[in-house]
Amino acid sequence: MLTRFDRYLLRTILITTLITLVFLLSVDLIIQISAEADDLGRGHYTLRILLTQQLLVLPEKLILFTPAAVLVGTIMGLGQLAAQNEIAVVRAAGISRLRLARAGLLLAFTIGVLNIINGETLAPQLAAKSRLIHHLALGEGAETTTAQGIWLKQRDTIIHIGALNPDGSLQHLRYYQADTDHITITEADRATYAAPDWQHENPRRYRTSAENTETLPAPARWENGATPADLKSLAAIGSAETLRELHTLTRFMAANGLNHRQESLKYWQRLLTPLTTAAMVLLALPFAFGSNRSGQQGTRLVIGILLGVAYYVTSGVIANLALLLHWLPLLGATLPILLFTVPTFIVLARQ
Repeated sequence: MLTRFDRYLLRTILITTLITLVFLLSVDLIIQISAEADDLGRGHYTLRILLTQQLLVLPEKLILFTPAAVLVGTIMGLGQLAAQNEIAVVRAAGISRLRLARAGLLLAFTIGVLNIINGETLAPQLAAKSRLIHHLALGEGAETTTAQGIWLKQRDTIIHIGALNPDGSLQHLRYYQADTDHITITEADRATYAAPDWQHENPRRYRTSAENTETLPAPARWENGATPADLKSLAAIGSAETLRELHTLTRFMAANGLNHRQESLKYWQRLLTPLTTAAMVLLALPFAFGSNRSGQQGTRLVIGILLGVAYYVTSGVIANLALLLHWLPLLGATLPILLFTVPTFIVLARQ
């Protein structure tokens, strides 16, 4: 149960975190307006539409900036209390620094959980609407497919889908099957979803060898079990962001023999967001206490921010190592948290 001082501490850190968050969002807004300034006046793209766009991506920006805001807000909030000797009074009563962190950790974990909920519901929907408004205002139309199409592997068959249409149908399908002496190629101009499979339009099949090419009966259906939503997620692997999308994508890729380690790693990183946000509080604690002489507060703030940057750089390096060395995705997601927080936790527990 939180004490009165815990609630006071929580309120102080929350206020400084919100101030930091507003500052970061304001800087980002200025940058985005500057970046889009050249497009203003093109088509129907006006300043009003630009500001509407930025408002719609605000939930997505909150996910991006809240960990940094928690880090800086904790340093500022605890530093403010330390400067007023309030921390010293509580410490004199025998309360450890780690015990003082309880309110901050609770706040950070709660923010992390809210970020997950936001990332699963509001953020992706509004971000997609923002992109649609942007394309329509510039007269570009909505994005429908990728330039390279979709590549799949189903047992011993390599499949290429040229385009995924807005109505969920597929265009320009080609299937490759190779054995010792032959390559069998199946083509279809179009395929429409008829659960649980896909119905081909104008299918053709050829078997090619070094000596000749023969025409074979072509299958009328593609028996795969993938839905249009599955293929849409696969067509936009880089844009799969929600836990639900990532889970669907990894399950589908695993069933089709595709490498899904990167998507699994991304899934665990997203799921562990509350722990990552809480880690920002632990990183901030060593720099929130100490001498309050002139200049010390600013120095600690800069060092704390640099440590936060180091955390994200290290996370990226470990993620790449996890993919390169075939580590378990869960290990790749948790190792950065452990490397930075366990030593801090031990130091604080001894004080």
